[in-house]
Amino acid sequence: MATPRYTETECYTPNKPNRHGYVDKRVWNKELKKYQQWKHHRWTYLQYYGELPEGMEIDHMCHNEAISRGECKGGVTCPHRACLNPLHLRAVTKSENQKSGLAGFGNRTHCESRGHELTPENIYTYNRKGKKSYECLQCRRIAGRENMRKYRAAKKEKQVI
Repeated sequence: MATPRYTETECYTPNKPNRHGYVDKRVWNKELKKYQQWKHHRWTYLQYYGELPEGMEIDHMCHNEAISRGECKGGVTCPHRACLNPLHLRAVTKSENQKSGLAGFGNRTHCESRGHELTPENIYTYNRKGKKSYECLQCRRIAGRENMRKYRAAKKEKQVI
C-alpha cells in the first residue's frame, strides 16, 4: 500500500496547545527514572522516522502550504504548530525552516498593520527571550514616535499640576 502524501491527509491535533502553540508530551525516561517534557511533534518524528539528524529541525509542511495559500498568519495561534501528523513533518536545516514558513514575515510582501512594503531593509530583527522576532521597521518607528508623544504629554501634565 502506498503511503499517502501529506497534502492528501489532514492535520492531526488531538491535544490542547501550550502558550507557544505547540503540544507537549510527558515521557518516562527509564535511565533517569523521571518524566521528561517533549514537544509532541518531535516525539512523533522520533517514533515515525527515527533520530533527528544533527543540526536539523522539524518543519511542518502543512504550515508552509497554508502560508503559500494565504490561510495562515503564523504565530502562537497557528494551528499547524500543534499538528502531529507524521506525514506533515520533515527534517530541514534551521535556515530552510525559517525561509519556508512564517519565520518573521515568510511570503508576505506587505505588513498587516499599515501595509508597508516588506523588504530586507524594512524588517527589524531582535531577540526576545532567546528567540528571534521580527517587526516592520517603519511600523516600529511610528509606534516609537507615538509612545514618545504620549510619554511627553504625561510628563508635561505632571509638571503643570
